[in-house]
Amino acid sequence: MRSIGFFLARISNKYSKKTTEFEIRYLNCKARSFTSKITNDQLKLVKQLREITKEGVLTCKKILSEHNWNITSAISHIHGSQESRVYDLDLGTLKHGKIAVYEPSVGNISASVELKCNCSFVSSSNNFVNLCTTICKSIVRSINREYKDISCQNGKILYTDSERVNDILAYQNTNSEDDHITIEALLKRISSQFGTNIILDNVMSWKNTANSTFGTYIHQKGCFDGVFLGNRISVIGVTYDSDKTTLRQPLREIADLLAMQLVACPLIQIGENNKECNQDLLIDLFMNQTIIKFDELNAILTQLSNDKLYPPINSETKVYEVIKIIGSIISSPFKVESLAYIHSGLINFRI
Repeated sequence: MRSIGFFLARISNKYSKKTTEFEIRYLNCKARSFTSKITNDQLKLVKQLREITKEGVLTCKKILSEHNWNITSAISHIHGSQESRVYDLDLGTLKHGKIAVYEPSVGNISASVELKCNCSFVSSSNNFVNLCTTICKSIVRSINREYKDISCQNGKILYTDSERVNDILAYQNTNSEDDHITIEALLKRISSQFGTNIILDNVMSWKNTANSTFGTYIHQKGCFDGVFLGNRISVIGVTYDSDKTTLRQPLREIADLLAMQLVACPLIQIGENNKECNQDLLIDLFMNQTIIKFDELNAILTQLSNDKLYPPINSETKVYEVIKIIGSIISSPFKVESLAYIHSGLINFRI
């Protein structure tokens, strides 16, 4: 004999199914009602406006109707609304983001930017990646155009202060179809589309010269439109007193390996626990680390040495010893002038 629970379950399933079918019929009816009130050409305009502005279907239809189905006017109206929206900002929640690094093949100036928000879903989206790429390229192009003497000191990384960030936000975005929009307006527009604040932070730039080069390391690296992106980055600037052009590429490769070394250094943990930690202590910790990429370094130094004898580098060799060995091989002082490390949304420090 079947239990009462069996019949109750049958009744529940029956009405649950009917409710679902009713909801589907209702939604289909609403869709037919929406499409029946506009022409096919107008429907195409709604789809186009939604693709450009990322607003909802009904919002796009309403704005187009108000603007006599002029899509240019509708786009301008929605973008203006997006750029004027204000969201509450709690800096303590901005723990998700990405860092973009752009080192163009033409020109000596490179830059990195960090974009932060309070949502991992947003920071992992393709639109966020595209925004990072767009802003980073625009900043490099603006610096090359307007601030040609930037970071002219050998091996020094230039960091932004609050006034400089405001200057950067006023730059025109030079990497999209809308060349007249500023970076600040673009950030506000995309923030509105996501429904949360996206903040520009930690803008750094550096300039390669005849006697300096910079190494970079990006953790969990990806590449999009010539821009490298990741959640952690280290940059190291090195100098040397030699004008030999043949030294540039191998010394750049060495600087890249030193930048990787920086990410593995315990000073990262010290910096996380104490952001006011003494800079001399941090650099001392870095210099006294045992080298982690000694095989790669030996391969580069073997080519540089031209059969000149030098102490072999192994797992016991310290960073400062490697720097001395490099100086003896190239017959020139070789020095770490600056270094920086950023873990997006969590920590940044520079020396």
